[in-house]
Amino acid sequence: MQSVKTQKHPKGLKMKTLRHFLIIAVCAILMASCGYPDHLKTLPKETVAVVSFDLAGMAAKGDLDQLQNAEFYKKLQAKMGEKDAETAKQTDEFMKNPLNYGINFLEPVYLFVTYKGAGEDPNVGLSIALGDADKFKTFITKVLKAEENGYAVETATGYNYLKTPEASFGWSEGTLIVLPALSKDSLNDPTKVFASIFAEKEDGGSVVDMPGFKSYYKKSQDISGWISMDVIATIMDAAKEFSPDLADDPTLKNYNEQMEKLKGSSFQFHVTFNDDEIYTEYITDLPSDLQKMYSDEILRSGLPTKMSDLIKSTDLGVVSMSLNLKNYLKLMSDNPAFDDKTKETMKQYVAAAQQFTAPFDGDLLITLADVRVTEKTVTEQVPVSKIAEDDNLYAGADDYEFDWDVEYQDTTYTKSVTTPIFLAATTVNDETFGFLGLMLGDDKPKVDKLTTTSLGDYEIYTTIKDKMLVVGNDKASIEAIVGGTYKGDNDCAMAKGAASHGVYVYANLDMTKYPKAVQDVIDESDDTEETAAAKKLFGIFDKIEMYNKENYTAVVSVKLKPNGHNSLYTLIEQFGNIAYDMSESK
Repeated sequence: MQSVKTQKHPKGLKMKTLRHFLIIAVCAILMASCGYPDHLKTLPKETVAVVSFDLAGMAAKGDLDQLQNAEFYKKLQAKMGEKDAETAKQTDEFMKNPLNYGINFLEPVYLFVTYKGAGEDPNVGLSIALGDADKFKTFITKVLKAEENGYAVETATGYNYLKTPEASFGWSEGTLIVLPALSKDSLNDPTKVFASIFAEKEDGGSVVDMPGFKSYYKKSQDISGWISMDVIATIMDAAKEFSPDLADDPTLKNYNEQMEKLKGSSFQFHVTFNDDEIYTEYITDLPSDLQKMYSDEILRSGLPTKMSDLIKSTDLGVVSMSLNLKNYLKLMSDNPAFDDKTKETMKQYVAAAQQFTAPFDGDLLITLADVRVTEKTVTEQVPVSKIAEDDNLYAGADDYEFDWDVEYQDTTYTKSVTTPIFLAATTVNDETFGFLGLMLGDDKPKVDKLTTTSLGDYEIYTTIKDKMLVVGNDKASIEAIVGGTYKGDNDCAMAKGAASHGVYVYANLDMTKYPKAVQDVIDESDDTEETAAAKKLFGIFDKIEMYNKENYTAVVSVKLKPNGHNSLYTLIEQFGNIAYDMSESK
């Protein structure tokens, strides 16, 4: 698992790309010393969500300048030129030097959502840094003149704006705001939104002053997002205004208090495009009192070695969890968000659940080792319908009435059975045997012995070994575990991941590693444009890992098949190829 800060660079990195990195590094230092960029500080405190896009950084690391030489780009440009030569020309010029249009793409672009509360529509927009407002106005005026659509640039106090049916643009020195026509305000009266954004901010009047925003900004990567938990409390307040009964509902009293505690909390995500990897962190930033309540060792540090050693490097999928059941159930029954009546009800549920969870220590492992397709001969009773004509016809009627007479007969045939080969294990304690005796009767597993149970067309094998209950549908694997000859790969990445994280998920996304029968099913799927596009896109991926990292941080790492390019370049190139193929078919 690769850290966010670890970057590999392909051989032969071009000097042009290296220069891009140096420019961006200098800009990052200047930004850090000067604080937040102006086009971010213009966003008001009513902003409840922000997503940043570091376009310059992604363009450099993704070698986007090379995309102009990619086959799909040349073909799309040629195709566009056939329909609209001027648009193709403008696109090509923009790709070569976007800074000529007055837009400063060395600063991130911010997608934002504002919401003031009851009676107000949320607004969605883009905040973009301007390097030269006059140059941008000249560009806009030139476009309007060429289009001859009757729209014109208007001037308001402190900013200029342009309103169209699709979107409105407002800009002042250093900031461009784009409002798609999604809400009533942005469609009918965008100046209402622009006036709020471009108004001079008092202390605490900007989104950058919101709790948790500084942490989000410092951690920002190629794509990063921030959502204020305050929006939950705001929505609840709005709901109370429309339904006054909610404000007096005693069952919501404690819940409302918890919603108030959430104020100042935020949720963040950060996406980094590494070489051959898309790395994402999800972070919940809670107040200290809530952190204490939800961090009482709910998750352990990972599976015990005896369980992680069951994982093999050839496994196609792994799911593991190491949960402190006692503390988790305590949290379920003592949650301060519940009122007294709800707490009593939850305690009853928890007491009932403890009867089932008592034998288990909270460690769980499930692996997908293989997918097998076998031919099986089966005999089933198949219905055979016969139609008997009704003799009681209506006098003079032209229509006949029939009764259905259904008979069954034995039919023998051969069918293909697709079987996922799995292995599941959980740690158990001394209370296990009584529980399993209650649940499984005479078929309960015995220590160091194999037990067979029929489940429809399948045989399930179980055993207890080293205080582990092990279940699977591959007899040879369970027998090897019973005999102590089962060999896992404790040095493989999946075993280490399960052993070092409270929650760990792995899936092999490379279909060439799956059995031929599975590949045949995929190849024989519907031959539609969408299916072909999905197959082509899926073909660049290698594997995915998901796991928890520290408190309140989750990681999703998607690995791509190595091809000498950054993962972002690979994604854009593949989407470009798909777009071209689909455009050709129309």
